[in-house]
Amino acid sequence: MKTCLTLSAAAWVLSGGLASAKGTFTTFDAGWITGINSGNTVTGYSATKYGSDGFVRTADGVLTTFAVPQATFTEPLSINNKGTITGSYKNHPETLRGFARAADGTITTFNGASHATVTWAFSINNKGQIAGAADAHGFVRNAQGQTTLFEVSGADETAASSINDKGVTAGIYYLAGTAHGFVRVPEGTITTFDVPGDFATMWVAGINATGSVTGYYDNEDGTGRHGFVRAPDGTLTIFNGPDCRISPTGINRKGVIAGYCDETSTRHTVGFIRKADGAIETFSVPDKRGSTWAGGINDSGVIAGSYKSGAHKSGSFLRFP
Repeated sequence: MKTCLTLSAAAWVLSGGLASAKGTFTTFDAGWITGINSGNTVTGYSATKYGSDGFVRTADGVLTTFAVPQATFTEPLSINNKGTITGSYKNHPETLRGFARAADGTITTFNGASHATVTWAFSINNKGQIAGAADAHGFVRNAQGQTTLFEVSGADETAASSINDKGVTAGIYYLAGTAHGFVRVPEGTITTFDVPGDFATMWVAGINATGSVTGYYDNEDGTGRHGFVRAPDGTLTIFNGPDCRISPTGINRKGVIAGYCDETSTRHTVGFIRKADGAIETFSVPDKRGSTWAGGINDSGVIAGSYKSGAHKSGSFLRFP
């Protein structure tokens, strides 16, 4: 397995600037949104008396809740354009497993690795390939159930957090307790990358159809959180929101990034959109007295997420450009 360090060869630039974004919203009661597909069907999970259940809501408003049989914890994390959902579940206090739920409701469970005690199924593409982490390994599971394990050379842990339709995965690996980023092509070649300066944590939130990767990292001294986007050629761009800790959650085919920003002064959270040209806009639903978390964006620019209003009412939303 070949590993190539790319930061020294790639340029990185800083971008920022915020404005208020306009859009139209549909709000509804569901739970915490974690994914949206091209048809505006969303998935996520909601709290129950004993843990959490998953849900799927179609574009016409039909809401279906579900749980892996015997599970106390069912957490969908991604949905593809066919309506297949992947995520993780727990039915034993010390074991976390993965699942795939087809559009017809059929659920298949799996371990990312044989005898793994922890399987996180983070992302599913339109070919049914699932990317995730099994104990200390990254994995890709194809639609037929065959799993490929991999790790960054020398890493203590490897986790694949996103996969695109070409089968290219992106994620993080840990080395001496510090997270770093990677991109892996289907043939197995892994390219690693870092953000500039000293940082404490890092997360890769998504990879789009062209291979652009987004995520965020925290300063080592705890003074701020920054977003980043890495182009397919390795160019790394850092971006910020003023007076807030910015957390990208997804990137679409056009390079538009969505996420949320924790404001330092107000202690509220707002959603944000970063356009391909670097311009950043924020939005709130249903009003600016509460908080808004964007959980995903599709190729049409529709954003799905969750909110809490000033009256402490919680809900879910779709935001249309």
